[in-house]
Amino acid sequence: MKNNLTGNEFEKIVKIILEEYLKEKLEKQKKIEIGYSIKKEHKFDLGNENYIIECKSYEWTKNKNNPSGKISTLRETILYFSLVPKSYKKILVLKKSSLKNNETIFDYFIRLNSHLIPEDLILLEIDMENNGIVTKSVNLTKELKKEKIKKKKKTDNPNIEEVRKYIIEQLDNFKKMGIKEIELVSGNIINEMKIINAAPTVCSAMRSCGYEYEEIYSPPKGNGTRLKLRYKL
Repeated sequence: MKNNLTGNEFEKIVKIILEEYLKEKLEKQKKIEIGYSIKKEHKFDLGNENYIIECKSYEWTKNKNNPSGKISTLRETILYFSLVPKSYKKILVLKKSSLKNNETIFDYFIRLNSHLIPEDLILLEIDMENNGIVTKSVNLTKELKKEKIKKKKKTDNPNIEEVRKYIIEQLDNFKKMGIKEIELVSGNIINEMKIINAAPTVCSAMRSCGYEYEEIYSPPKGNGTRLKLRYKL
């Protein structure tokens, strides 16, 4: 598939892919009423009686500058999703863009706006070159307040077996949800488990949890908070 697509072309491709992925028929320009006390009809790109879907085919600017206008549009889309009746499952789909600092536009948006993304919103990225769907995840744990931590000889860090068990439980849960692929970043695991100065332990656990994986990004020394693995579930 070609990677340079207009919005309408991408929407047609998403419709075909998601009808197969969801095993349901979808209609274009699905209309539903949204709002607070006052309701108004709004058109979503795709949908049916069960799903509401928005599709975006975004790329970085020519000079790889931050796409502020596109980020604002995605925030607006999140607002519309928040007004959709709870009976619908909501999906935001983006085309996998080129990388900037090892991030797609979707990665960049999620990193900066994770606090705005509701837990029930499904995030999918379509890899046009490999004809694949990647499920994006958001760290839903509450952001810890930054505190000054005094250096200690000993810490309460979990050992590698405990870290590995934590990762396996996450992957098993995603597998039960029917997700085929998932990307994990070592820094997120470190934050979630409140680990101090032990990135190599986390990276070793990520690489030895029993699931097949592809190394999306490896830090210069092999281990670090930016290690990113894509697991095949």
